[in-house]
Amino acid sequence: MSIFDDDNTIRKKKERQLLNELYSKIEDYFDNCSKFGLQAREGQYDMALSVYDAIESFDSLIIEAGVGIGKSYAYLVPLMFYYSLTKKTFIVSTSTIALQEQLEKDISKLSNMLNISVEVVIAKGMSNFLCINRLDEFLNNKEKKKYTDKFDIEKQDRKYYSDIKDNLWKNICVENCLYSKCANCSKCEFYKRREKMLNTDGIIICNHDLLIEDLSRNSRKLLKNTSFIVCDEAHNLENKVRTANTKEIKINKSKEVIKEAIKALNKFAIYDYSYDKIGNKIDELQNHINSNVDKVINELKKQNIELDDCNGLTFTFDEIVINLSTELTGIIDNIITSIEIHSNKETEELEEQLYEYLRVFRTLSAGISGNNLFWIERKNKKNYIYYAPKNIDEISYRLFFSQKSAYYELFKQFSKTFIFTSATLSTGNNDFSYFMHNIGADKVKDNSLVLENSYDSPYNYDENALVYCCKDIPNPKDRNNYLNYLVIKIKELIKLTNGKALVLFTSKNDMNYVYEKIGNKIDNINIYIQNDGSSQDIVKNKFEQDINSVLFSTGIFWEGIDIKGKSLSNLIIARLPFPVVDPIIEYKKSLYGKDGFLKVYIPEMLIKLKQGVGRLIRSETDTGIICILDSRIEKYELKVKETLPIKNFVYDINKVTDFVDKKINL
Repeated sequence: MSIFDDDNTIRKKKERQLLNELYSKIEDYFDNCSKFGLQAREGQYDMALSVYDAIESFDSLIIEAGVGIGKSYAYLVPLMFYYSLTKKTFIVSTSTIALQEQLEKDISKLSNMLNISVEVVIAKGMSNFLCINRLDEFLNNKEKKKYTDKFDIEKQDRKYYSDIKDNLWKNICVENCLYSKCANCSKCEFYKRREKMLNTDGIIICNHDLLIEDLSRNSRKLLKNTSFIVCDEAHNLENKVRTANTKEIKINKSKEVIKEAIKALNKFAIYDYSYDKIGNKIDELQNHINSNVDKVINELKKQNIELDDCNGLTFTFDEIVINLSTELTGIIDNIITSIEIHSNKETEELEEQLYEYLRVFRTLSAGISGNNLFWIERKNKKNYIYYAPKNIDEISYRLFFSQKSAYYELFKQFSKTFIFTSATLSTGNNDFSYFMHNIGADKVKDNSLVLENSYDSPYNYDENALVYCCKDIPNPKDRNNYLNYLVIKIKELIKLTNGKALVLFTSKNDMNYVYEKIGNKIDNINIYIQNDGSSQDIVKNKFEQDINSVLFSTGIFWEGIDIKGKSLSNLIIARLPFPVVDPIIEYKKSLYGKDGFLKVYIPEMLIKLKQGVGRLIRSETDTGIICILDSRIEKYELKVKETLPIKNFVYDINKVTDFVDKKINL
């Protein structure tokens, strides 16, 4: 036996001792959690042991935990004990700032209970912090002086300014940070937070956007390197990876870069390029692109389609776009070649910019036959064109499952172990296939990934909740009749529970229409509506505190909102949340041929519906009704029943009334 064999034996013995101690601490916590005023939950205990297994094996883990399991404690308890034994940092990534802040509170409670002292770093993007320099510039404007008293330099986090609207905040938040070169870096909360993210010996809580950006970098990392990363609310990862790889097509600005490049070349006596001719070609391409976009918009207007709800309109390619883009690709490629011959420090930034536009024109020249999807978005009546790679699943696989290091080569273990968790990863009967494909997990061919069965919610849904399916409402495609009936039905259901209702819409136009018809009050019931451009906490708090009120909402309120008690006893879903038809969803559908709707649209709808339904029962004592106002529920009833934790479905409003009288209007 060599000295290295001895070292290996000693190392393995120490690892085993550490793991045994970790297991004992987890067991002791769950045996005695009642002394902390906590209730032992079988699902939470089982999930914690699954996380322990991941720590022991370094195998990544996919685990679904129903509402009420207490999944954050299930992964935090073993990881915090592991931290206490090793002092090794771990990362928790989640979808929203609200969830980041909730996790910070959970860690604080556990720190006190477990007597584990640990630094917690909330990692946020730069737009979440006030910039001292930009604020000074903003307030120097006489018209903006009135805002002076609204800001406190000691409080730079966005969370302190919920009453400041987004369009104002974007003028004063951190942008293009100079980091250590900034004169105010010692006072800058964003800069200090970034330093902590790289150097902390504690726990980092970041959002998925920041995590994905960090994993995508080969150098200049944002987060401290660590072996264990929890991705909570993991059902959002596919969209986050796509967003991170989405780029806007902006070609007009390329003219300035080309102008500077030609100036540089002229210094080297190279006069082969005419700026005017190149600029004219770029203008011609831009004008043709704008014309194609206008045609799409005008055609939709003729069909009376509400454009405010269309975030993914098809961008049209034709021969003119392809040919002009191909020609410009060749021109810029030649300019780059000419500059690189005489490359120096002064031309480095210019070369980078030229390469960026080369990629844009090359992408346009490939059109829809290339590796990207294109779409149009409308914001404030302006049109923007975006593109993103088709192979998001392959990109996700590289980010989460194929990053190996010398550590792997030595010990045959992944350098990073991911724990993917959420209440909504499966679409009935423990079918995780849609989620797994979206994040590239189905490409893992070895035993380095463990898929657990779902841990069901401990709540008594059979006794405390029912689903009312409204079959006699017109199909949403019959828009006018559907909306008119929707107004009548929502008013009826609001009165049935004397408010206490969250109404979830899939369309802002539908929401605004119903709100205009009903108004801000029914009898003595206040009706609130989600606001654009400012924090949603204000309207959410009003709804929660005004017990007999109603909240109309879309988007973010389908998930993440946690309101216990009587305030939310009636969840009204205006229509089944099928995804809006757009180039991305249609491409995903096309991969499955004739089964595309079944393989893509149905899982998308079920996962979103499961998220929405999860807003209702948030504690063991909560009771309530879920009202689905979409006649298509009859067609998809079996799949919906398999997916939702609530199995008590009724179609008779009288049965709903009886339930409300017994369980809600006591």
